[in-house]
Amino acid sequence: MLKNKAYKLQRQFIERFHQTWNLRESVEELAIQIGHLSQSIINNGKLEKSIDAHNQPNRILEHIKDELCDCFLSICSVYIFFDIKKDEETCNHTENKDEKTLIVELAILAGQLLDSCLIIEGIKPSFKRDERKIFLHTYFTMVNILETIAKIENMDIEHEFDKMITNGSIYKKGE
Repeated sequence: MLKNKAYKLQRQFIERFHQTWNLRESVEELAIQIGHLSQSIINNGKLEKSIDAHNQPNRILEHIKDELCDCFLSICSVYIFFDIKKDEETCNHTENKDEKTLIVELAILAGQLLDSCLIIEGIKPSFKRDERKIFLHTYFTMVNILETIAKIENMDIEHEFDKMITNGSIYKKGE
């Protein structure tokens, strides 16, 4: 269900910005959205303010659910571009961890996912390992972390996606 909604949001994005992305660009966007989520959690006092987040002027990143939704959209885009098969899905448990630990793990995994993507695309040398398997393990660990954060935030992911599809304000022409 989320994958179908992600397709719809992607189409809105493509129509608005006349852009199509590939796997690497989708992974890069996911890393950006994870940064926004981290900043949002920091702004809401969920993390120590001592973390140097390099705020962007005129950019308010304080709505955790909005940033989580952007992360889910990005992670669904990676699913689509990597052509993940249902039988490749794995479950990696991330329960019983606090939000601070989860967001740090998520940031680390984003770098690992991009590294794996660059190897798969032949941009970086291969280490003669099953990079698809590594990519999938990293990807599904990230999905589970995002789902755990959503639970902590009492977020209904499908409801938030529906709001994005209905509103779609950032994707509408002329806005």
